[in-house]
Amino acid sequence: MTVIKRSVQALAGLLIVAGSWGVASAMSTPIALMPVVSAGYHLVRHFPAVSGLTGWVARAPGGEESILFTTPDGKTVIAGILSNEQGQNLTRQYADLYERAPNLDRLWPAIQSASSVTEGPDTPDPHHQIWVVMDPNCAYCHQLWIELRPYEKAGLDVHWIPVGILFHSSTARAAAVLAGGRKTLYAMESRFNVARERGGVPGIKVTPELRHKLAVNLSLAMQAGIQGTPGVFYLGSDGKLRLQQGLPAPSALPRITGIALKHERTP
Repeated sequence: MTVIKRSVQALAGLLIVAGSWGVASAMSTPIALMPVVSAGYHLVRHFPAVSGLTGWVARAPGGEESILFTTPDGKTVIAGILSNEQGQNLTRQYADLYERAPNLDRLWPAIQSASSVTEGPDTPDPHHQIWVVMDPNCAYCHQLWIELRPYEKAGLDVHWIPVGILFHSSTARAAAVLAGGRKTLYAMESRFNVARERGGVPGIKVTPELRHKLAVNLSLAMQAGIQGTPGVFYLGSDGKLRLQQGLPAPSALPRITGIALKHERTP
């Protein structure tokens, strides 16, 4: 079973959202979820999950929901993708069963104003722009960065929205991306260590300003129901905002980017 883990300390440090305590059941709140609840997220329901885990639907102050898991002892929280031996995304399956669908249109202003680093020709056409929630240590985000390079040359703007969730070094590297801009993002990805799943430049000291920006980005990702990186926001041909969870198939990129290119994924 593959998981993306986020420590309680990271959640407490990144989620800067005011709110009140509350849980919609008689089950006591596990200690690992206390920082999430104190940050303003309401636990609306819980359910039995795989491998003895307990699943929780956490509702953000804005009303959007996301799935979290706690271990049997209640001391560890897991946020991200759970997959079984067949490679099925169990988090997505649980979300389909227990979550309300997020209102992406309501999040559109927050997506556009998110702290990000933009690559591409800076086109005014919104149908040739995408917004990608990424972790600097995410191998799937790195693969997407590689596959989007030809689309950028063809006119696509990619707005990379950094978050720090995968490893202890993720937050400092995400801060480096925001502080360094395009040059640092390019170095992070062009020197990416695939074997170790680590971005190609070291992290920096996370200032209060950078921590706040990363907290807002993470809150946006959770409100949108993103269960793991990358998460890709884009406008469909009908002008409606859509979300692609995870690494898109190469065949899906022309639809997502609005640019007709064809390429094969390198094994």
